[in-house]
Amino acid sequence: MDSHGEIIIGYWNIRGLGRPILLLAEYLKVPHEYKAYEEGDAPEFSKDSWLIEKNSLGLAFPNLPFLIDGEYKLTESFAIMDYLARKFKPELLGETTEEQSTVAMLVGVVAHAKRECATPCYTQSDVNLVVDKTIDALESISSYLADKTYLLGDKLTHVDFFVFEMLEAAFALGAKQKIEEKYPNFVEYHKRFREMDELKIFYENEKYKNQLFNMKSAPINAKGE
Repeated sequence: MDSHGEIIIGYWNIRGLGRPILLLAEYLKVPHEYKAYEEGDAPEFSKDSWLIEKNSLGLAFPNLPFLIDGEYKLTESFAIMDYLARKFKPELLGETTEEQSTVAMLVGVVAHAKRECATPCYTQSDVNLVVDKTIDALESISSYLADKTYLLGDKLTHVDFFVFEMLEAAFALGAKQKIEEKYPNFVEYHKRFREMDELKIFYENEKYKNQLFNMKSAPINAKGE
């Protein structure tokens, strides 16, 4: 797998856990290659495209998403985002000990909220339940955001990219109106990301348009813009 000096980011050909990483890489202007693995169609939903390579990449804990930067190899989505921020723009992790610890706390909070939102998409077929779970999962994050620009006040962090993508998924799955009504602070927060100059080229890239948020095998799914 030769990336000619580029960082390789591997994930399924969906948005899922991979999109926040790609957004962060784009924001940081990190040259990268996106290695997308395709899930098979129904009824088998084969994972062979990944399983064939899974144990041949030299990953200590083979999983998706993964990052390969020369000889360095890493898995786990937030660890990958931490690595990109730490290497290319450390202030995205916080600038003081207190800020860095707060960001670490937010990683745990947001990871839990993501699981609360995503898991029902794979385990049942009631979209209203997913919307309700999403509304509940976002409550504490909206409360913490309050009237701040980003989660850490006026300072952008790598966790914000993950929250933005959670909102993108929630909007696509039908929760937009309820979120806008209950958490109006997320409206401007989401708009702020959508209008970032650093991400405009990414949004216009046909490769990333109309991707599913979840795996094909998920009973509840949607495509992004």
